[in-house]
Amino acid sequence: MVRTAYLLTGDLTLAEDVVQTALASLLVSWRRVRSVANVDAYVHSAIVNAGRRSWRRTWRELPVAELPERALPDPSSRYGEYDEVVAALRALPPRQRAAVVLRYYDDLSEAETARVLGCSVGTVKSQTARGLDKLRVRLAGATVDGRTG
Repeated sequence: MVRTAYLLTGDLTLAEDVVQTALASLLVSWRRVRSVANVDAYVHSAIVNAGRRSWRRTWRELPVAELPERALPDPSSRYGEYDEVVAALRALPPRQRAAVVLRYYDDLSEAETARVLGCSVGTVKSQTARGLDKLRVRLAGATVDGRTG
């Protein structure tokens, strides 16, 4: 759940907060949750909705010309292109990001994704297609060492 929220938010701390908020809301409405036919979709919906609420109120970081030096090497660098993919996901609009993450990371069907996002299957298809197009464009210019080429 945290990994899904991380891909939706782009921030591990915020992702943990989103999951905690989603699980707390599920606990409060547990009687309703038990009667739901697809609990996984319900949990995904809670995470996406908690993420949406956090996107509305979260302060956004502004890019800087020079990055500060890191005291320790970045442990995520061992994953090769992982950083570039996460950065490209963060650049997507929230609906496209949610559609791509739910479809390809969480491996939900189009119908399940539509249920989670509260939209039609056609909207999921178009948001996913647009998101993938933007990812392709952004990642086509990135190299393994993070520089654009």
